[in-house]
Amino acid sequence: MSRKILERLRWILHACCMGTAFLLSACATPPLSIPHEANATSFYIVAHPDDIELFMGRNAWRDIQAHAPRVVFIVLTAGDAGLGMDYAMARESGHERALRFWVGLDGKEPPATRTTTVPFNGLVIERHSIGNLVAVYNLRLPDGNFEGVGYPVTGNEALRILRAGSATATIHSIDGRLSLRYRQLEDLLASILQSEARGSSDVWVNIQDEDPKQNPGDHADHTATAQIVLDVLRQPGFACVSVARYLDYVMTGMPQNMDTQDTLLHAGTWGALNSGRVDGLQASTWDSVHNAWLGKEHVRATSSGQACAL
Repeated sequence: MSRKILERLRWILHACCMGTAFLLSACATPPLSIPHEANATSFYIVAHPDDIELFMGRNAWRDIQAHAPRVVFIVLTAGDAGLGMDYAMARESGHERALRFWVGLDGKEPPATRTTTVPFNGLVIERHSIGNLVAVYNLRLPDGNFEGVGYPVTGNEALRILRAGSATATIHSIDGRLSLRYRQLEDLLASILQSEARGSSDVWVNIQDEDPKQNPGDHADHTATAQIVLDVLRQPGFACVSVARYLDYVMTGMPQNMDTQDTLLHAGTWGALNSGRVDGLQASTWDSVHNAWLGKEHVRATSSGQACAL
């Protein structure tokens, strides 16, 4: 893949109120007027709180280091695995620590994370930001299990089921803040894209590869998240958005393709993420399964060839 394409895929971060007492409502401040000073915006939209770090890390930290695009992370599920809020918040804390690690790679002291609330289509969504160019949204919808059948403790709700279900089917965030029908979820994501990318002519969306021929054996949440994002991008006005698709689990048997410096950064990222998990009294995922993906990133990018005016 050319360096030019890689440089068009951009970077992001956030961190606030970490640990098992990660009560984000206690951090919230009044609604935010999102500043628009970047002519490029890169979105990383995934299912779980470690998907970006494991499978999209190199492009994401390069985007953050560029200080040119706005970088926006959107995580759809809590990655709770049916184990409740403590487990989910430990994973989210680890995700936040890894992103903050990336923000600090320039050797400068990063600005304090700001937690605000933003109204979208009658919903009030928390937005976490570091400076004006990095933002994070955690929707905390229930983990759908590997097969996409959900967990009994969260009513067997799952993104795959929501997308395939009736127009009245709903999914509820595990923190009780959101109750969404499929069209409402689409509209929420569309509104975030429009709000964050307003003023940017160059807009990229980074997702996990939904094609089973390219990315076989994937988690149902990964596939459903990518399909949902692509459904949004089929709406009028989004034809200008470019898309990058990443391999994930299938990389296990592939050789490392990062250079030594990037491989070290990838391992450091994974260590930072796991520090949040263990401080939340949850098991580390520093293991042979997850570590097999370090030093690897495989992405296919499709440029729209159009300038955006969202």
